[in-house]
Amino acid sequence: MLVALMIDEEIGRCERDWFNRTVVGLISARQRVVRLLPDTMPDDPRVALTPRVAYRASGLPWTLSASIRQLAESLQSPKPDVIHAIGSGAWRGALTLAGLLDCPVALSVWSREQARAAQRHASSAHLGAVLPAGESLARLCGRGVPRELIQVVPIGVYVAPEPHRILAQVEFSVAVILAGRGAPYSAIEVLIDGFAMVAPDFRQVTVFADLDEPVKGRAWRRAGDRSVRDQFSLIPDVLEHRELVLSASVLAVPFATGRNTSFLLQAMAAPMATIAVPDPYIDVLNGSDAATILEHVEPAAWATALRRLLSSPDAARERAESARRIIAQRHSMSAQSDLLCATYERMVTGGNVTLSA
Repeated sequence: MLVALMIDEEIGRCERDWFNRTVVGLISARQRVVRLLPDTMPDDPRVALTPRVAYRASGLPWTLSASIRQLAESLQSPKPDVIHAIGSGAWRGALTLAGLLDCPVALSVWSREQARAAQRHASSAHLGAVLPAGESLARLCGRGVPRELIQVVPIGVYVAPEPHRILAQVEFSVAVILAGRGAPYSAIEVLIDGFAMVAPDFRQVTVFADLDEPVKGRAWRRAGDRSVRDQFSLIPDVLEHRELVLSASVLAVPFATGRNTSFLLQAMAAPMATIAVPDPYIDVLNGSDAATILEHVEPAAWATALRRLLSSPDAARERAESARRIIAQRHSMSAQSDLLCATYERMVTGGNVTLSA
């Protein structure tokens, strides 16, 4: 089977490693793969032997339509059996392309917004499957998408054979990564205030904050107001520098993103001790012991969670290793490949794709 994987610019920027591993996984499962990538995205030498076809990802509507027509012409021989669109910025183009090539489309759904958007595409003639990343997103998709088109495909990540030992020098140095892209300032303020409550007792701890530009200045001033600026640092996008970030001990997720990413799963698999606010659309943060979930999103709750973790490194390591096992069981790359291959087969043969229990 020839599978055309079509991604948007955001996936190309933030999920390149995951995408490359997905390509390799499908090839290992004896699928032929062609990569349909935005023309702004450079090729990656790790998968350069897999055919790459560029398409125009931005511009005026008529130029985008022309780009999809050109893409269809370049894919006529051989024609893909299935198009798999990853990232909602690629959905419309993928559905148009499917109409020109007369083949089915699978849409990956990783967020609350995408689940709602998928409902609007439910009547598309060439929609063959909707692939939510978790059960909670599947239920949301099911409000408008026929259940027989929904197949849960958890995001797969690589789990290294040996775990990263967190808090190994807890008395000397501890790095806390604040994953705050997209967070409102109010969520960052609450976390800084909570950190300020424990920082005097843990001078070896530094918070490295990844924030949106409009929030950085206000967060830096707040850190100064709370006298923790010497333990607070601003860093570039963690998604583009994840190898370095994943060597830290603690991950703090200060707001409900409603969006699944490979980064959170990789952090838990490293492992990193994770503290997060409740998020109903990220399954790994619900109904498992993979992270410390704040019952109340307030400074005292952050302070309590941080203090408990830093005061009991052995317990923190045990919980982080439990999270690592959960990720290995539920989010392996091999399981993702198996589910994708089975779904593609059903799309082509006309068999139903069923909502998992």
